[in-house]
Amino acid sequence: MRPERKALLFAAVVIAALLLVLLFLPSSASWFRTKEFEWKARAKMDPVKLQEWATNLIKRFPPERGFYLDLFGTNLPPGAAEMKGYAHPVSIVVGEEKVPRVVLFGSLGEPAILVGPPEFVSHGPETKLWKPGIYFRNPHQ
Repeated sequence: MRPERKALLFAAVVIAALLLVLLFLPSSASWFRTKEFEWKARAKMDPVKLQEWATNLIKRFPPERGFYLDLFGTNLPPGAAEMKGYAHPVSIVVGEEKVPRVVLFGSLGEPAILVGPPEFVSHGPETKLWKPGIYFRNPHQ
């Protein structure tokens, strides 16, 4: 084998080994799981229907009258049940923004979706905008 080919083969093996190490590091695995969650949610759920479902749920169960918590995911928006591999709790919370929002998924340190009215804005560093009023939240560490 020529020296150039040996060097190229060696470089390819080193790069492959580094990629495998990164894949199995906990932080890399967490990042990948979060991205996978976002991809699945975008593929399975319509954000318009999701927001409509959430705002109707907030109207039916306003936070002023108590809290709403569905640990078993019996009242899910269209497409959420197809998100396999994640627990399906649903809750209504009022955060720092003082706007009620629905938290979908997010149990046991998993990523979540925060859904409120279109004027809901999350300023949290762990959130990422999907559509106005809808955010992905990174897993709690």
